[in-house]
Amino acid sequence: MTFGRRGSNRVRSRKASQRGLPTIRCAMPIRPLPDLLEGDGRTRRRFDGRPAEILGQDGEPFRPRVGINPFAIDANGEWLYFGPMTGETMYRIHTADQRDPGLDRAQLSDRVERYADKPIGDGISVDVAGNIYISAITDHAIGVIGTDRRYEVLFEDDERLLWPDAFSYGPDGKMYVVANQLHLGPVLNAGEDETKPPYYILRFKPQAPGTVGR
Repeated sequence: MTFGRRGSNRVRSRKASQRGLPTIRCAMPIRPLPDLLEGDGRTRRRFDGRPAEILGQDGEPFRPRVGINPFAIDANGEWLYFGPMTGETMYRIHTADQRDPGLDRAQLSDRVERYADKPIGDGISVDVAGNIYISAITDHAIGVIGTDRRYEVLFEDDERLLWPDAFSYGPDGKMYVVANQLHLGPVLNAGEDETKPPYYILRFKPQAPGTVGR
């Protein structure tokens, strides 16, 4: 199956060289995301014009703020890239600093570098050239942060890219991504399950090779 314009499906790609994403249909269960809090809470996540909501212990819905996710190590194992899901900044830190037992918490914090702007997103993957592929969950999109540290949209699909996540290079050199509809499940939808199969696994040709399984 081709990921592209089909029926009423609205698909827009800003990279003319990438014309389609072959799709595999899958009915595997999706594990819900835990509730993790972001520090400043300035960003609100909205999906199709409505906010994500979690039911509290008192039965009342509240809007979650999700912390450190996504995160990934580059192909050389030199940098760890990370950011808050509900934030709009990508950070990085040398993996050597993380392994250094001589650095205390304050010193380690000083080694964190603000790397680039990012969308509100979940999974990421880094290729050998240093491009960072990332989902834009509120835009139903997949984008890339280039080595110039600028974010660019690669694909948008309002019907199929429903919470894209779990980026991974396959042995065929393609990038695979899951569309898990997490925002439509009861955990982030005020207790209501509005997910509908099929749950897609999609793939596309990345801008450079990467490590299989990452």
